[in-house]
Amino acid sequence: NGSAGPLGELVMFTATATDPDIPSSELTVEWTSDKMEESLGASTPTSTGEIVFNTSDLTVETHTITLMVTDEKGAECSDLVVYTVGTPPSVTIDSPTTGTYNEGDALAFSATVSDNEDQPNEVGLVWSLSDGTILSEQPATSDGQAQFILSDLPFGEHIVTLNATDTDGLTASDLVNFTINALPTAPSLSVTPESPTTVNELTANATGSTDADGGNITYSYEWVYGSQSVSGATLSSSYTTKGETWTVTATPNDGTTDGPSSSMDVLIGNSAPTDAVVTISSSDL
Repeated sequence: NGSAGPLGELVMFTATATDPDIPSSELTVEWTSDKMEESLGASTPTSTGEIVFNTSDLTVETHTITLMVTDEKGAECSDLVVYTVGTPPSVTIDSPTTGTYNEGDALAFSATVSDNEDQPNEVGLVWSLSDGTILSEQPATSDGQAQFILSDLPFGEHIVTLNATDTDGLTASDLVNFTINALPTAPSLSVTPESPTTVNELTANATGSTDADGGNITYSYEWVYGSQSVSGATLSSSYTTKGETWTVTATPNDGTTDGPSSSMDVLIGNSAPTDAVVTISSSDL
């Protein structure tokens, strides 16, 4: 009593009927619905009074199903249950799509929800990970749009399932799988020589970045002074002048995306003059 099922599904009704005067198998059994003009059908009880009736002809609405049992004298008894036939909701995950996203990204989750009998905001929604973690139970809006944003999903492969349940208890679901890429950590950064002058070539060296999901880390370098920008780990002395402070930035990359960078400032010092060559010549006075 009170259960529900989708349109066209084969529904099994079971009952028991007995009579003190005749065997149960001699009873007449009829099934009817208050929403349908014609009888649903008849059944013959077993010798122990068990009755089974199957139908897939119920229309979309809430039915009061009546079991009427008649004996050989025309005496009757009945019982009833309420059973609802509906259509399941429809739910489609619109985003995110299958692919790779970066750790810390603001990931937008959205879906479209509809139901033939209920308003979209009456349909219960549960977004969950494959380990059972619930991400959201926020309902859809009245126009059928459900959405929320997360930026703290852990790295790794994820399967997100959206389950929808309407007011009749009918369900539908959709799922999407994607990967969260772990970012490489910021590196330690050094520059040689430690106290450069205008005659020195500068070399930056980044080390120590790690990647939680095993990516192969490489580094890119950028030297900046004012409007000047030079790429690469080395900076030629032809670019530098005494008193300038150049900033070098090293950025790690795990083969998928860049991680947080590290920077340091380098002051260009004065170089000593080169050895002078003095020539003295004599002349007649």
